[in-house]
Amino acid sequence: MLHPIFRMRALLILCFSMMLVACGFHLRGVQSLPEALRNVYVQADANNKELAHIVRHTLRANNVYIAADKEQAQAILFLENNRLNNQLTSLVGSAQAGHYMITQEVTMSIQDPEGKYLLHDVKLSVTRNYSSNATQVLSANDTIKSLKDHMLQDLSTEILQRIAAIDIPSS
Repeated sequence: MLHPIFRMRALLILCFSMMLVACGFHLRGVQSLPEALRNVYVQADANNKELAHIVRHTLRANNVYIAADKEQAQAILFLENNRLNNQLTSLVGSAQAGHYMITQEVTMSIQDPEGKYLLHDVKLSVTRNYSSNATQVLSANDTIKSLKDHMLQDLSTEILQRIAAIDIPSS
């Protein structure tokens, strides 16, 4: 016979597991995308090439075929108005730069092959804060590059989540 503490522990684990499942919790990673959005063409202008590359990689990792042209695609993903803003938020000491807020923004839209928008002009942004020192300019540049890379990855994940949330009526 099991000791009462072991039974109580097993019961608690079972209860917490059931609560997580009931609230819709799932681990990050592969998203469940509608079947009608499993073949996507990604259209991006010159300002969005780096983001478009990351988005394509993220979509492929989630079993989405990236179409070579619009005619082959079930949906067209538009990436526009990609901007990086770097704003000074506070000064330190004798008017030396101190704390910054960096924001990466993009506008996304998705059309079906007939030109109907499934999502239209959805503005996404991610923001990070960092500190800088006038004597550490090179490390600040590395920090900004690293933050930008992480922010683009976060935007890519958010784009994937927006695509997964699209409700496609069944025909």
